[in-house]
Amino acid sequence: MKKSGTYDKGLTLILENSIISLKEKVTTIAVLIAEKDKYVNKLLLLRNQYSGEIQKIEFILEGSIILKSYEFSSCPSCLNPINSKSGCNLCGSEHTDLTEQEILTFRSEARRLTRKYNSLVAFIDLQRKAIVEFQNEKKVIEEELHEKQRELDHLRNHYLSPYLEQIQQINYEIGKVNSSLDQLEKNSYVINQFSIISQNILDEEKQRDSLKSTIDSLEKEKISKSDLIQNLSDLFSDILEGFSFPKLNSAFIKESNYLPYVRGVKYDELGSGGAVTMTTMAYFLSIALLVFKNKNHLGLLIIDSPRKNLGADSEVDDEFKDEEIFNSIVKYFDSLNSKNLKDDTCVEEIQLVIINNGHPDFIKDDDIIVKFDGKGTGKLPYGLIDDIENL
Repeated sequence: MKKSGTYDKGLTLILENSIISLKEKVTTIAVLIAEKDKYVNKLLLLRNQYSGEIQKIEFILEGSIILKSYEFSSCPSCLNPINSKSGCNLCGSEHTDLTEQEILTFRSEARRLTRKYNSLVAFIDLQRKAIVEFQNEKKVIEEELHEKQRELDHLRNHYLSPYLEQIQQINYEIGKVNSSLDQLEKNSYVINQFSIISQNILDEEKQRDSLKSTIDSLEKEKISKSDLIQNLSDLFSDILEGFSFPKLNSAFIKESNYLPYVRGVKYDELGSGGAVTMTTMAYFLSIALLVFKNKNHLGLLIIDSPRKNLGADSEVDDEFKDEEIFNSIVKYFDSLNSKNLKDDTCVEEIQLVIINNGHPDFIKDDDIIVKFDGKGTGKLPYGLIDDIENL
């Protein structure tokens, strides 16, 4: 049999049938034990009810005996005098003692409940003994089942395969290897998570250092409102001076309303179109040059018709008819290509677009982006966007 690796099933058939029968008995007894446990739990609830009823009756009887020795002159609840006939004047309750017949009735009921209680306790004990007997019977059958199972295993191990012990040993070693693999996977997961957390910490530290650097930079560049208005006023005055503003004095931006003042009056009260044109251009140019540094400005300034009310176009004010004023303005615009006015200004990335009818001769061709006219004659395009062919 060992050589062929097989065995005669007839040798173990009776043993297998016996094992099946024993398993069925164990299952049946386990069901009986479970049912008995449920039944005993219900009996315990009934026993507790009997015990509670007996305690209530005993309390009534004991209270009646004790209260007979007291005579109440006032209500324990409302403290008003009690009339022995009508009861408490306020709540209307009456204090009455149990009669002898009532006492006998309560005692009879207590004895009846006590008998039932004792019988029930005795019956519960019997049921518990039955459960213990079932458990002992189950234990005996399980021992017999284990013995027959071991005998069957011995027969199978002996005749089924000469390599069964080796297979069992290999399976045991495979289990150990699998357990080691599981532990390695857990360790690898922990290490990966630790690596991710460490990288996140490094990233957060970099972000923290960057934020700290930004905060420090902002704190260093922080300027008060008064200082900002003063710097803006100084730049505004310098630009007007560069524009060759006639009789320039007291040019500033007022802190209360942020509006420009020249010659001591607000820009719209100067009484001169040329003065308003120059003041407006200087005002918006100073804001662009100063505020752009703090990234609070778009960085784009478009000035249309800077010649309005100036030079030969001035029809009212003789002091603004001087063509040199307009030339000074254009020269100032042109000078922004190659210099910073002050440390607080920044012109490298500001785009300044000037739109005017004509230009002085000293303007370089490189500074002129496009030329056009409104008639489309000659070699110039018609309008900024040359779509005359589509009209």
